[in-house]
Amino acid sequence: MNRRRVNLTAVAAAVVICCAMWSYLAAGASIAPGMLLFTVVAGLAITLGEGIRTTLDNSSSAPISLAAGIALAMAPVLSVGEFMVATADVVLVTGAAMMVAGAARVLAGRRLALGDMMARLLAVALTSVLAHDVGNPNQVVWTSNPAHPRWLVAMALVATAIPGVALEAALRAWSRARAAHLPLPFVLREEFASGGGLALAVVTAGPIIVLTRPALGAVGIPLSLGPLVLAQFAVRRHAAVRSTYRQTIAALSRLTDLTGYTASGHAARVADLSVRVGRELTMGTEELTRLEYAALLHDLGQIALRVPIPQGATVLAAPSDQQRIADDGARIVRGTGVLDDVAHTLEFQTTPYRQVREFGENLPRNARVIKVVNAFDDLTEGSPAKDAVAAAMERIHLGLGYEYDPAVVDALQTVLTRRASTV
Repeated sequence: MNRRRVNLTAVAAAVVICCAMWSYLAAGASIAPGMLLFTVVAGLAITLGEGIRTTLDNSSSAPISLAAGIALAMAPVLSVGEFMVATADVVLVTGAAMMVAGAARVLAGRRLALGDMMARLLAVALTSVLAHDVGNPNQVVWTSNPAHPRWLVAMALVATAIPGVALEAALRAWSRARAAHLPLPFVLREEFASGGGLALAVVTAGPIIVLTRPALGAVGIPLSLGPLVLAQFAVRRHAAVRSTYRQTIAALSRLTDLTGYTASGHAARVADLSVRVGRELTMGTEELTRLEYAALLHDLGQIALRVPIPQGATVLAAPSDQQRIADDGARIVRGTGVLDDVAHTLEFQTTPYRQVREFGENLPRNARVIKVVNAFDDLTEGSPAKDAVAAAMERIHLGLGYEYDPAVVDALQTVLTRRASTV
């Protein structure tokens, strides 16, 4: 596998060099050697950056690749006679580098996120158009006048990079919204909230590479991308910690399954369906995370029972027993010292919706979701059969507005209808 990676790197280098040479010949051999080397190194950075992706909150990004592409798109004319890489050349080199990276992912048996790659390519193309072709063709509009102070040039380059980075994030959000059947404004807000830090780093990394090129040349690319690489690894580390945290909670949730208090897979099914319902209700990322944790642990209090409930179906238990299970589970979770929000949700997971409607009680939305989804899974016993689903929803509708929140029930119905049509 290591030899294959070395070979793929060599192929990537060869393809990018060929593309750069094509640009050199197309320009009538007027491209300066320094610009040629800069183009080659930028292409290699794009290829390697495509292989170092970051996935956070179901959104995949390649900030190193995007920053290198933006730097190539904004490479300025700072000396007389130096050929400026045109937009067509930028798209060619960036696209070739991404194609090589995509081929490497396919050969390695990894998923090819073609839509994300195209979003980055369009972002680089937009940046190149704004830098080269707006108002002053084949010149970087902000640096064509040497009388401009450097701080003004830097701010102008940052302003030029912002639309491309925003376009890439918007296209990824649009793809996520289509896949999850969610409103685009909601997904956009989540995209910029979760990836805003890396996006800001990309916006500044590209102009830094451009501004340091006269002094450092192509060496400025790896040096300037160094902090972004560290930031990306920090984000990936954070994502790994969250994944481990979630796996630990999922393992704890299986305690009731293994001891026979609940049906096998009940907690996992409730958690998965609760998150889908939460997305339908346009919950934010943090709220969805807390909802998933609470749904995984919602039956933890059953381990305190002397006599298990048949199949662990709390919806069929007496209200006093349901509340005792909820209180015991909340007490166990609160003992961890780090899941107080989850414990608060568990305390209210059996509270009837009429407490909100009649007495104005502040019942957490997460608790209302878990109450509905838990009842659905208990009534269907995890069966996806159409008759079982219909009977469960009919039973839930009998308690609509009294036991169950109508908005949550409507969201559940939408999710179930979509799932049935997909199947």
